[in-house]
Amino acid sequence: MNYIFLGRMCTSRFPQRFTLLTAEQFDRLIEEAMGKILIIKHGALGDLVLALGTMQVVKREHPEDEVWLLTTPGLVSLARQSGIFTGIIEDGRSGFFSTMRVLRRVLQLEFSKIYDFQQTQRSRTYRNMLRMMLPAGAYEWVETTGEVTRRTLVKRCRLSFGHCTSQPMNLVWEKTDLRDMHGEGKYFDRLPEKYVLLIPGCSARNAYKRWSAANYGEIADRLAKLGISSVILGTQAETAEGEAICSGREHVVNMIGLTSLSDVPQVALRSLATLGNDTGPTHMAAMSGVFTIGLFDRRNAASVLGEDRSVSMVSEGNVDLISVDEVWEKLLPALNV
Repeated sequence: MNYIFLGRMCTSRFPQRFTLLTAEQFDRLIEEAMGKILIIKHGALGDLVLALGTMQVVKREHPEDEVWLLTTPGLVSLARQSGIFTGIIEDGRSGFFSTMRVLRRVLQLEFSKIYDFQQTQRSRTYRNMLRMMLPAGAYEWVETTGEVTRRTLVKRCRLSFGHCTSQPMNLVWEKTDLRDMHGEGKYFDRLPEKYVLLIPGCSARNAYKRWSAANYGEIADRLAKLGISSVILGTQAETAEGEAICSGREHVVNMIGLTSLSDVPQVALRSLATLGNDTGPTHMAAMSGVFTIGLFDRRNAASVLGEDRSVSMVSEGNVDLISVDEVWEKLLPALNV
């Protein structure tokens, strides 16, 4: 029979002594030790949104445990609105001392299982540093890129790398459903009765993803001829695009800077359709269930919309190579006119 020599566990539930366990006893001990689960996810807004469905799966698989998220400050608000997480650890990724603060917090919370949804050099650095810093005990680290792998670490003492084994793990990947996400909705009284939602912005460092304001303006003009308004959504960084689209157009409602990320699903659900660039809010609109057209540069073809009621238009070069006529041909059937 195989035995595992086990040191002091990482939680206060277990005595500070060494124990000889069978493999079956060890598996039961791992299950009993579950108390706090950590998910690591950095990246852009869209990356987090796409992962929320599978994070919900993790939460369902650990119904009695606290589920925490390690992420960047800019994603904290949306993560809280998702209702998935017990708590959030902010990772500013600003250097050595920032990394050490994050690791200290992780050690304080005594996580027994960590899901790495990021799989970057930074998250691998966390794994390697934690392997040395963790006290004696049993831990699990799940890597989710490609084939899902569960690594089990057993440490006899703190200043060692311990013994690590790996095996495939079944993790169900689930699409994110944002239909039930609600923000404050402060300015929803400005929404017209019939409108198409336009999302003309994107990250400032990825300007190549932007379909021009002139193109969005022409779409708004065509909608107006059908008696349909346009609503523009975005952050203050898209103020210029919003003003350009609204200029001389009374049928366009400019809500740039007036909504939060958690407002996006409900604004989208009230619309006839959504048209947007390759950016987080466009993915959020698609995940709310409304018909959504996403405009993609060929360099980002891998991030196209995956929802049933969505259309992804990928340019052969710059995104502005997608013509207004091509977009209108896709949009018109959703307007029911």
